[in-house]
Amino acid sequence: MINWFGELNGLETICHMIVSNNLDTSILQIPNPLQDSETIDIKLELKNKTNSKVSFVNGTPYIECNIDLKIKILSTTEDSITSKSNYFDKQNSELIEQACNEYLTKNIYKYLYKICKEYKCDIDGFGKYALKYFPTLDEWNEYNWLENFENSFFKIDVDSTLESGYSFI
Repeated sequence: MINWFGELNGLETICHMIVSNNLDTSILQIPNPLQDSETIDIKLELKNKTNSKVSFVNGTPYIECNIDLKIKILSTTEDSITSKSNYFDKQNSELIEQACNEYLTKNIYKYLYKICKEYKCDIDGFGKYALKYFPTLDEWNEYNWLENFENSFFKIDVDSTLESGYSFI
């Protein structure tokens, strides 16, 4: 029996909300690049709308998503509070931004490949960006977007900006 339904876990749902421009705010744990704790809790929100575009390479959809986020540190562990790390030092801020970028990029790729390869479903509406390449409805129908969507490949660029505003003691 074929299971026609799939589920997204919490992180995949956040990825969906980011890609589809529906994220208000969310809280995530990301790996701590300063290594005075395993993770950092961050609050993230879209700084600008996700810029998605579709082009075609040999008839296959090539989808690019440029994601611009702002993040705030909510908490870390007790070890990090007593450490000598200054989380808002320029170099440390850049490390945290980079860790967030890498973590989200990796997980957004996993999410996108899951929906296109496993679920074969364009729940983020990338097809609307592909329509411009098909002058007529007949050409669009002949291309069969959903059948070809499962062959898509992606380029994801995440840019996070750490903003101060919360203090933790």
